[in-house]
Parts: sequence; C-alpha cells; structure tokens
Amino acid sequence: MSHESEGERPTPGTSKKDRAQRGEFSSSEKDKHRAQKYRLVWEKLDMLKDWLWRGKNQFKAKCTVCDVDLVSEHGVLKIRASRKKHVKAISAILSK
Repeated sequence: MSHESEGERPTPGTSKKDRAQRGEFSSSEKDKHRAQKYRLVWEKLDMLKDWLWRGKNQFKAKCTVCDVDLVSEHGVLKIRASRKKHVKAISAILSK
C-alpha cells in the first residue's frame, strides 16, 4: 500500500525530526522538556544583571525588582526583561 493507515507506524527510514515536524509522535515518544539550571553567567549579561538573582533552588531565578520567582530558563528571563511592568520598574530604579 502506498498510503499509511492511521494505526501504522512510519517506515523505518523516516527520521525522528521529520516525524516530529509532521506531528506523528505519540505522547510517549515525544521528548520530555529538560529543566535548565540557573547559571551564574546570566548575572553578568547586560539585559539581566540589574535584577536577576538565584532563586530558592537550582531551577529557579528571582526578579529582585518585581519580587517574582521565575523558572530558570534563558528564554523565560529574556521575556521577563521585555515586559512593560518590569521595564518600568527597572527604569524607576536606575533613574534614582
């Protein structure tokens, strides 16, 4: 047969990346998200250095300006740095 039925698995030659792009993974086959650990080097980055602090454990970060605990992932921290409330709070502190 040239068409796969819904219950069949793809041919062995189909790469994992191709199957992921087509959404053909079952929930058990999907890669699990790995939590990032807090990195001290982030405290030295211009975008983060004025407000970032280590959180309660190695997987948490803290915004010292907004007093908010965050997941310790670089993408989450970059989004936090661009939020309107956060930018306003940083500007108020730095202008003093």
